[in-house]
Amino acid sequence: MAQEKITPAQILLPVLLLSVAVAGFLAFQTTLLFNDRASLQAAHVAQDKPLADANKVKDQANGLAVGTLRLANAGDKTAVAIIDQLKKNGVNVQENPNAGSAPATPAAPAAMAPEEPATAPAP
Repeated sequence: MAQEKITPAQILLPVLLLSVAVAGFLAFQTTLLFNDRASLQAAHVAQDKPLADANKVKDQANGLAVGTLRLANAGDKTAVAIIDQLKKNGVNVQENPNAGSAPATPAAPAAMAPEEPATAPAP
């Protein structure tokens, strides 16, 4: 093989094909990322109603427990037995739910936050 000089015209086709392949790959990955983001946002929105329903049931159960506690404090023997059983099961019923050390609704985990990361540009 004699030493041949490589001309820019000979390099143009491989570089062009590589550039088109990389651009196509990046476009494909970007499309996938946008689809995944839309799916995650839809899943997040779909959780709102069940979460609201769960909070409603929790508030109703808390209302029943507080009512039972008031009856127990008034001397109702059945209510006292129910409150004792709840305490045995690890449920602490308080007259004022804000007096407890735990917040009424726990904060959402950071992984579930819909905000964009600080380093990523907004679309």
